[in-house]
Amino acid sequence: MTFEPVFVQPFVGILDLFVNDTSVYRDIKDDVTSFSVSTIYGLHPGDTVRVVFLATIKGRILALPTPSMLSFSAARFPLTSPIP
Repeated sequence: MTFEPVFVQPFVGILDLFVNDTSVYRDIKDDVTSFSVSTIYGLHPGDTVRVVFLATIKGRILALPTPSMLSFSAARFPLTSPIP
């Protein structure tokens, strides 16, 4: 995700992942315009995942050039893998 601030000044950006209205991962960065998060969290049938971005200054989230820039991955556990 890319954030374009309206003014050139110091700011803080927060990208938060929520599962069922509970924050499960938060990334806080100072003066950075590109954000990405990655975490492993056990989801259950019926769970709701929400992504929230907040900034301390006005700005806009830029449109992504292609849908491939976004991804959401899930796996079923127990996971069997040849990699230990």
